[in-house]
Amino acid sequence: MYLSNGEPFYKAYLEAFALPTYDDTASNNPLTFSNCGGYTFAHTYIEYLDRTYGWDTVLKLVETENYEACFDKSKKMIYEEWIHYIENYYQ
Repeated sequence: MYLSNGEPFYKAYLEAFALPTYDDTASNNPLTFSNCGGYTFAHTYIEYLDRTYGWDTVLKLVETENYEACFDKSKKMIYEEWIHYIENYYQ
């Protein structure tokens, strides 16, 4: 979605949707991801990673799928940072 300039995230979404849980976002099941609002929030995740760590690191993550190697942090730690970003940037 981010690469294709998908629909931007709007503050009103925070009122309409609950923030996805870590378990929901970590699911490999596209229906679980969709049902938790994952696609609504997906744009903000890549936006956060790009603004915080840079585009080269985002591309490295796509290539390796290794959070520890890319960020020196666990996937859950990045999730928690992202939630903090949403709660503060979009409020």
